[in-house]
Amino acid sequence: MLCEGYYVPWKFIPKGQGDKVRAELKGDLDPEKVIFKNTTGTVFSAERKGKSFEINLAAASGVLGYDLFAIYQQGDTVERSLGKLKVTSYAHATHSVKIVPMQASSPDANTIRDGLNKIYQPYGVDWAVEVLAPFTDRSWDVDGTGR
Repeated sequence: MLCEGYYVPWKFIPKGQGDKVRAELKGDLDPEKVIFKNTTGTVFSAERKGKSFEINLAAASGVLGYDLFAIYQQGDTVERSLGKLKVTSYAHATHSVKIVPMQASSPDANTIRDGLNKIYQPYGVDWAVEVLAPFTDRSWDVDGTGR
């Protein structure tokens, strides 16, 4: 059982691709006894350097993804769970946003796009940003006060 309060992290891998994650073994456990496997028993390959592991991950085949466990083999039949990673996969998506400025100065589309992509690209989402001409119609302002 994982310890109380353990936060299980998520990893996104685009459909049809693979990726790698790194894990560090803390404490005095023997790194030779650590394996990485999912709930079906599939063991994932990992390259070990000291107490550091680089695990090769495959994209999830279903909507629900899979759970990857770091397992410590204490004996022939005794295993202890050291950690867990939830892996999910879905098709890459691109979304568009159009910005209509309310003043004469316009924001920079590339800066906004880069900011959105910095946040969302790790989750398989890209953004296309277009800044349109400013909205200048003041016909609603019948008394000219701007209120």
